Amino acid sequence: MASGDAESLNAYIIKHLREEYYDYVTEVPADLLKPMVEHGLNKARSYGFSSTEHLILFVVLMFTFAPNFDEQPQIKAILTNENLSPEKRIEQMKHDDMNAAWAQAEEEYDDDAWGPEDDD
Repeated sequence: MASGDAESLNAYIIKHLREEYYDYVTEVPADLLKPMVEHGLNKARSYGFSSTEHLILFVVLMFTFAPNFDEQPQIKAILTNENLSPEKRIEQMKHDDMNAAWAQAEEEYDDDAWGPEDDD
C-alpha cells in the first residue's frame, strides 16, 4: 500500500472510531490515537489481513475488547490458522461459542500492548 493510501486509511479509521466508537476513544489524546491505529494495522497485517474491511475490524476489536485480544488462546489459534482464509478467520471469531474467549480477552486487557512496535 502506498504511503498516501496508508495515511488515508489511518485517517478514515480514526474518523470511524471517533464517530462510531466514541466511548472507547474519547479519553485517548489525539497525538496518541494515530500511533495506536498504526500499531493495530501492523498487528492485523502480521496475521495476513489485507482488505480494508478486515484491517478496520481488527483495529476496532483492539479498541473495543483489548489491544492484546490476539493473545487469548482460542482467538490466537484462529488468527494463526493458515488453513483458513482471512474471511473464515473473521467468521470464526464472530461465532457465539467465542463469547467466553472475548470476555477473557477483555479481562486480560494490557495497556502496554498498544506499543511501541518491537523491532524484531
